[in-house]
Amino acid sequence: MSAIKEQMAEVIRKQPDDASYEEIMRELAFEQTITRGLDDSWQGRVISNEELKRRIGEWQSGSGFRPRRGAAARTPTPGSPRGPSRLKPLPQRRCATFMVSRPPGSLVT
Repeated sequence: MSAIKEQMAEVIRKQPDDASYEEIMRELAFEQTITRGLDDSWQGRVISNEELKRRIGEWQSGSGFRPRRGAAARTPTPGSPRGPSRLKPLPQRRCATFMVSRPPGSLVT
């Protein structure tokens, strides 16, 4: 079995017996997000805290990219290739992606 299939099977095995399809899919997506974030960190694709503060300041002042929120975030813009999202919002999770070491035998490859 490939490493990806093994990683997915492990995530599924860790779910409770009464987990729904949607809950399992969310956990798989969450695992993929964490894996990508750790990979970015290990590859040096990070920004400094100062740069992050600058970008957030731009978003808040309206002079830069501004993330969409609420119903507007789910409404496609004219000409958008994607329709409104039919997914339920993901539960909020806390995750620290700094000061992470790779334990031996970890699932992240």
